[in-house]
Amino acid sequence: MGLQAILADTSSMFTTRVTIVFIDCDGNEVYRTGEGMSKVKEYNTAYREVISEAFISLNGFRHEYKPKETKDAPITISFKDDVKSLPVDDEVKDKAIEEAKEELPVIASKPSEEVTEVQESAVQINDKPQDEVNKVTEVSEEVSKTGDTRLTLYAQQTATGYQLVDTTPSIQFYLRKTSVEGVYLASGNNKNGLVFMKDNQWVFEYYEGDKHVKEVLLIKF
Repeated sequence: MGLQAILADTSSMFTTRVTIVFIDCDGNEVYRTGEGMSKVKEYNTAYREVISEAFISLNGFRHEYKPKETKDAPITISFKDDVKSLPVDDEVKDKAIEEAKEELPVIASKPSEEVTEVQESAVQINDKPQDEVNKVTEVSEEVSKTGDTRLTLYAQQTATGYQLVDTTPSIQFYLRKTSVEGVYLASGNNKNGLVFMKDNQWVFEYYEGDKHVKEVLLIKF
């Protein structure tokens, strides 16, 4: 229990009188000492004398404080706010893909002149270092052996997902992560759509005008 000591001063013109009163936290008087008295005229000396005299009544006074016994409360562990990662089944994945499709803008097909211009620019080959030429040769040999004529794209990680580059190297697509694992928002070559894994193949699904198009991509991560 905490106590506050207050000086009860009843001094007169010629006599200094002081009593020490102890007050608890609720303002109740717990104890009052005897009165200390002095006729010394010097202020500091007089009060030092009367306070010392008042404290004499506390000699032999013993106070013992016994705190209340408290039992330690049992520790309770709750996992209700834990976030758990659950596998995404095919039905939920397909639903997420359909919802993402609805949010994609429809890109109108471009005039044939623009397509021809892109194809012509793609044919232009700049001089490359010998190691890049060897890399292109190795990829060409790999395609001829497997019989797969699809262009191999290499995934390079970015802050939001991946960028897919060819052997030039030139960026062909940007893939941005979605809330569903393995499903990406894709943009590139004037096309916007979705890239996702289906039947162990990466599929690029998009709209070209009103035409629904699906392309199988060969991506190496």
